[in-house]
Amino acid sequence: MLLPSARAVRGVVLIFLLLVAGCAKKLSDPLVVELHSEIAVGEPDYVMTVQEFRAEFERNSKTAEEKYTGKVLEIAGTVLSTSRDDADRGMVLLGTGDRLEFWPVCTCLFQDRNIAEKVGKKQTVRVRGRYARNFAFRMLVGCVIVEKGPETLVHITAEQLAREYTADSEACEAQYKDRTLIVSGEISAVKTDENKVKFVELKGDGTTVIEVRHVDLGGKWPVDYKVGDKARMVADMLTIRNEKGLLVVIMDVALDGE
Repeated sequence: MLLPSARAVRGVVLIFLLLVAGCAKKLSDPLVVELHSEIAVGEPDYVMTVQEFRAEFERNSKTAEEKYTGKVLEIAGTVLSTSRDDADRGMVLLGTGDRLEFWPVCTCLFQDRNIAEKVGKKQTVRVRGRYARNFAFRMLVGCVIVEKGPETLVHITAEQLAREYTADSEACEAQYKDRTLIVSGEISAVKTDENKVKFVELKGDGTTVIEVRHVDLGGKWPVDYKVGDKARMVADMLTIRNEKGLLVVIMDVALDGE
């Protein structure tokens, strides 16, 4: 059986992130908005794994919806991705940890807009929140993380990342392609491409150019960066091989505090 390439998999996940962020911002259901305004504290009504959660909906989705809506659930799973939606809520997508998993079992919204710097892809977590459905997405809102497995986040400076890429681009990509990176550095350029999409460059090692693009393909940036600004970004790393010395970083979140 032919399996999709790693680049194709990341492309599908990127498209999904754009879709889920767009839907998550449209929390027009008054119940959903109300539930998200409160942090889920106290003992949960139900404790389960993402596999058990998914199985209940597969057996009878209507019964599961009635059972869980508004209830506090505590769900254990694996982080598929982290981000921030257009309404500035922190977002964690939970899955089973399967290798080719594109669609999350549960989307978790946090009042902590910087949740993306606290957990990384492939990290096991236990999340507590109130269940609500928004469009096609099964969601926990007002979430908190109550337990975390071994750390998977990679903290790295832009200069170090550039040095590693210059030394061996293939090894660099292999090391970081499935990791969540927190990249810190200095803005060396602010540019617009031929499609009028804004992007920035981070100061590298003098050989490799680090080009940073936001996950929103419309070119919307959460921060108006200027040359010389310090920045910290939560990112998935992708490379473009048809131009030597160019490392493209796809940013999900620009972190506060810079």
